[in-house]
Order: sequence, then C-alpha cells, then structure tokens
Amino acid sequence: MNKQLLIIGIDPGTTLGYAVLDVNGKLIAVGSSKNVSFDEWVARITKFGRVIVVGTDKARVPDFIEKFRDEA
Repeated sequence: MNKQLLIIGIDPGTTLGYAVLDVNGKLIAVGSSKNVSFDEWVARITKFGRVIVVGTDKARVPDFIEKFRDEA
C-alpha cells in the first residue's frame, strides 16, 4: 500500500495540539486531544499516512515527541 508522506507538528501538554500536513505543505488535519491514550493518538495520526517529519516548538525535544517518533 502506498501511503501519503506526512509532516506532523505536535504541541505536547495537558491538551495535545497537532497539525498534519502533506509534503507539499497542504493541511490534512488539525486538532487537539485531551485524555486520549498514546496508542490511540498514534493510530489517529497514522491513519492519514506515513510520518516522515515530526516538529515541535520546544527547544528540548519532549519525551512524548521522541516516543511518537519511535512508534510512528
């Protein structure tokens, strides 16, 4: 199966904010989640395609982002 390549922006915190873009910068999805398990959140994001870039606005990459990188 040929999955669409994705760029994901994540703002981790009490409420997790995210944006999903294709490699041309077209917005695919945007949203926020609260009280969602990590596995469920990964499933929601990866249904759009294959993640090739993950970005965040933190100077030090949070553990959540590194864990997502390893799972997605």
